[in-house]
Amino acid sequence: SVLRFVSIYSKANDWEKVHGVINTLMKWGLLVTSCLAIIIGFFSKFISAVFFHKPEFQGSLIWIAISIPFFACYSLFGMALQGRRKVVYSVTILKISSPLILIVLAFILTPKTSVYASLLYLLSCVGASLLGWYWWRKDIPKAKGKFDSAILWKSSSSLWIVAIMTQMVAWGGQFIAGIFNTPQELAHLAVARNTSML
Repeated sequence: SVLRFVSIYSKANDWEKVHGVINTLMKWGLLVTSCLAIIIGFFSKFISAVFFHKPEFQGSLIWIAISIPFFACYSLFGMALQGRRKVVYSVTILKISSPLILIVLAFILTPKTSVYASLLYLLSCVGASLLGWYWWRKDIPKAKGKFDSAILWKSSSSLWIVAIMTQMVAWGGQFIAGIFNTPQELAHLAVARNTSML
């Protein structure tokens, strides 16, 4: 929906509606992902012990949960910039910035534990969000705008199932492997999966 509406209203130079779409989606996105982060953080001990059978995973899970709203934020900015036909900015935000920031931080700070590495991932998501916000503000004329949430829900409702199934297929294998395998084996699987998707 963000790609569709930003593209349509940008082409018409209707900056109030462009800002309205982004503001509405950001509000709903941050609300939902913040609630999800709170739920995961609150139940992190249960999830790590019962679902993953790894109580030591709790600290990492908390930092990853906190990173969820920032992940949503930079994803939204990346898709919005794609709708503006700023492909280089979009690809940089969606695919390059967060992993690159994480690699640089890991190289400089050399995390010794998964909790520390998860904290660095949170910082990389914050950095990618700030970069997306900066490029978005730089690219779009300032305007105040509102947009009807019902139009966005109607437009995107059919895409929810597709998006959920895509994420389940993409990440389901790693979650299942995390239950039955050692962290080293899971790391190998994650690297192989990401390499195969290049």
